[in-house]
Amino acid sequence: MANGSWGLGVSVQLHLFYATQTPAALILRQAKGPLWRLIGWDRATDTLSPGQWMEHDILVDRCALSPDGLHFLYFAVDGQWERPAQGAYTVISLVPNFDALALYPQGDVYGGGGYFIDTAHYVVQSPTGTPDLVGKAPGLKRVNSMSGAAMTPRAARGFGKRRTVASATTPQDYTTEGGKLFAADGKLIADLTQMEAP
Repeated sequence: MANGSWGLGVSVQLHLFYATQTPAALILRQAKGPLWRLIGWDRATDTLSPGQWMEHDILVDRCALSPDGLHFLYFAVDGQWERPAQGAYTVISLVPNFDALALYPQGDVYGGGGYFIDTAHYVVQSPTGTPDLVGKAPGLKRVNSMSGAAMTPRAARGFGKRRTVASATTPQDYTTEGGKLFAADGKLIADLTQMEAP
């Protein structure tokens, strides 16, 4: 069961995101509840950097890691529809934290999320005029996915897919089973099944 659905007796899932320009990766740890944790991962040394916890729903297929592995774009739903974030929103954070550097309210689950075009530009799948409520992402710029400057082969692959490209160690070289992360040779890299929530 690699990066798949909940199996019988499974209480934790690991979702893996890979930087395309560095050996950086991000583990999005999901426990039933929903309870999430971000964990930075240096694939060159298999060093893990545990980050923040969050108790909102995250739509994993609408998330992306920047090519340099420094920023995470995710779509979360907290159901607080009357608040400024409108109950469902897209966030850009600094890995391995959930704290928003940029936050785009969505107000429903029919859009939202996005992807990085490069280390400085990203696309959010919401109306172009949607404001950033936080404004703390210097050096990063939202672009319209239909803009000629934004349309690279990477961006043209479509929305809703994890953004990865082949490298010396490709994403297929890693597997997960519940909260365990394995290398291609079957060696256990980390067991993240038991982690104390704050």
